Amino acid sequence: MPEPLPEVIALDVTPKLYHERKEYYLRQVPQAARYFVNQYFEFIKGLNPYDVMDWLDKGSSLKEIYEKQTFPERIAIAGARGLIKASNRIRAGADQAINFEVTCYTLRFENPGVWEVIEAYGAAAFDKLRQGIDDIKDILKLKEAA
Repeated sequence: MPEPLPEVIALDVTPKLYHERKEYYLRQVPQAARYFVNQYFEFIKGLNPYDVMDWLDKGSSLKEIYEKQTFPERIAIAGARGLIKASNRIRAGADQAINFEVTCYTLRFENPGVWEVIEAYGAAAFDKLRQGIDDIKDILKLKEAA
């Protein structure tokens, strides 16, 4: 009689593995664009749990919020968009680095208050987070061809 299969082993990500993964993705981004990608991660680390709760409770997407911003807020994105438009390599690296996995781990390890909010809201919050990342990619024009 064959031995029973072992139960599935769940591996958890440690802070060290998270930092290694994040550094791997950042190395994929050309030096000229790393500042903008790092700004994204700084933005994620600086989110306020109450603002995230408001965002989750409201139906607005990040793209809709961005489109309602005034000129100074929108022009702040223009430099990153111009750099991304100028190079397929920059676009591909930034697109690879700004992803759901690293965003979740950044929240989990560097902004635990927001991570708790997202976990408390459940699957709908993770879906909205994924949509938010897609919106950021659209705003930065990461999916367009040069």
